[in-house]
Amino acid sequence: MKVLSFARAFAAVVSLVIVSMQMRLMLTVLSRQLFLERAMEGTKRGACWPVLDMQAQEFFLSLVEKGFGTRGVEQLVGVVKSITKKSVGDLALSKSTNAEELRLVLRNLRKQTVPTVVSGDWGLGVAEATKSTDDTSEATNSTNDTGNSIKENNWDTSLLPSDDDVRAMWRARVETKENAASGDSNDSIKENTQTADLVLSMVTEIRAVVRSPGFAMALTSALENAWDVFEQRATHELFVQKEITQMPVAKLVPALSNLSGDVLKKPESLFAAVASSPKVVQLTREMW
Repeated sequence: MKVLSFARAFAAVVSLVIVSMQMRLMLTVLSRQLFLERAMEGTKRGACWPVLDMQAQEFFLSLVEKGFGTRGVEQLVGVVKSITKKSVGDLALSKSTNAEELRLVLRNLRKQTVPTVVSGDWGLGVAEATKSTDDTSEATNSTNDTGNSIKENNWDTSLLPSDDDVRAMWRARVETKENAASGDSNDSIKENTQTADLVLSMVTEIRAVVRSPGFAMALTSALENAWDVFEQRATHELFVQKEITQMPVAKLVPALSNLSGDVLKKPESLFAAVASSPKVVQLTREMW
């Protein structure tokens, strides 16, 4: 419970930051596309400029649901649990702690976790998190296999579905519309193929961005800002607001878990921390 409580806190913060970053990248690409569409209206080049209708725009943004939320979050939780176990595993439940000691524990957890999260290589953490306490050679081999397969699933593949999946989802989405149009006319098929190609080009750009050093710097900055906000909130609500100086770790554990739940319900402060990062602003400006 101790490990899960601290892991939940960090996983909640990290997940919200990643979702916020993902949406910012996608909205930046989409808004630029729509701006160019409007700028090209009435021009000679505008006649052949690719256009995203409302259905295509909604489809593009819906890829968020098929990306990190279903592909990457499980791996992220695995690596966070693994690192948290090493960080707070020896913290005695009977020990009393104060706000400054809690702050030091949280900062140490951030120091160990952020670089691994930013790198995107979560295979080792997931493998360690799933290892049994009585490792056998067979389990070790299985773990290594798992680690290798997960390591390949880096940022560019964990944030968004594969190109094949995107095409399949688009075909499934427009199939009914095409059939309703009295037979799949060549014009309709051509139009839908062009739209799929345009959406894929936007996805490809996002994949390129998340492989860049600029994304790593922006994500690091966003994570540190968001964790500072959580750290301040934790020490304030668990100690300052209650006007206490000491708290047994046994009481701190459920209190911290409840605080993580509150953050997930009301993530506005963390989203604001991401938005206020100069590195994040710079990244989206360069994308535009």
